[in-house]
This record gives sequence, structure tokens and C-alpha cells, in this order.
Amino acid sequence: MPHPLFTPPRAPSDRTQTNRQPTVLSTPFGDGYRQRSRAGLNGDLTKATLIWVGLSRADAIAIETFLAARGGVEPFRWTAPWEDTERLWLATKWGRGFDKPTATFQAEVEEVPA
Repeated sequence: MPHPLFTPPRAPSDRTQTNRQPTVLSTPFGDGYRQRSRAGLNGDLTKATLIWVGLSRADAIAIETFLAARGGVEPFRWTAPWEDTERLWLATKWGRGFDKPTATFQAEVEEVPA
């Protein structure tokens, strides 16, 4: 079964943040030397905090419904606004707030190997 496509009502705001933390294997030696190497083929995946501001209540609920349906375990396809290529992502945490008459939404997502 193909992974579902995430098509939010609009792109996240400019406050969206990304970060990367390469997975590194490190072995210390007695003379202070430390040998480091990449941990596997997919050891440098992107994590992002997506933020939407000024959403309608319906749009916030639509985003939340999509992410909740994946349950934090099923990845989805998405092309991030700062990229040209679709990749697989997994939502690990999300929440919404209502600042009448608009809503805010925040989701933490991480890239998963294809």
C-alpha cells in the first residue's frame, strides 16, 4: 500500500524550524584519540517543527485529523516548502490552539528512510 500524501490546506509559516543531528558511532582510545564514523546509510535525517498560524478552525482540524490517522507510526509523503523533492515523514507530536477567530497548529515531524 502506498504511503498517503500530506496536503495541508497551506504551507507552514516562516517560523518553521528544521534541524539535523547525524548519528555517529564514536570509540574512545586511551591516548585521548577518538575515532568517529557514520552510523549506517540513513544516519543524517531531518527533523522539523512545523508551525501554522492564522488557520481557520476547519483547517486546523483537517491537519490534526490527517496526522492522528497515522497514529505516530505510519509515515506519509510530503514535499517540504524548502525542498523540491517529496520524502517520507513521520509525525511524532502535534497540537493546536484556538486564538479566536483563528487557530494555530504545531507538529514535530522527522524524516524516515524510504
